[in-house]
Amino acid sequence: MTRDPMDTCYAVYKTLFQQAYPFSYDQQELADYFVAYQDLMAHWQTLPGLSMLNIAYEDLVQTPQSIGKAVFDFCQIDWQAQYIDVQNNHSAVNTASSSQVRQAIHKSSVAKWRHYETELAALKARLISAGITCD
Repeated sequence: MTRDPMDTCYAVYKTLFQQAYPFSYDQQELADYFVAYQDLMAHWQTLPGLSMLNIAYEDLVQTPQSIGKAVFDFCQIDWQAQYIDVQNNHSAVNTASSSQVRQAIHKSSVAKWRHYETELAALKARLISAGITCD
């Protein structure tokens, strides 16, 4: 799963992890972690024989049925239309996004960082200086 770099970093930055991830509270460190993540993923993409499917978060929330089906096809799993009705899944969830997974798939988090563009200027500058596009 890929996602807009600023949206990715903003989502991490605004989450209270109870001091589990100290880098997430500092925009400079968060940007450095994101750059390291990008570098690691680029490495994995170059390995021969490794088959990876890249899905953009923005595409998933725009067309969840077709993207979901593509993922299941890639994994050679039978697709069922109700899989995108994630709000109906009552399995236990123990992540920072536990309340979000109880909601239907939505687009409201796309470009959400722009509401805080001024406050996230240091993050954006650090990503840009590393060659990451931040539109």
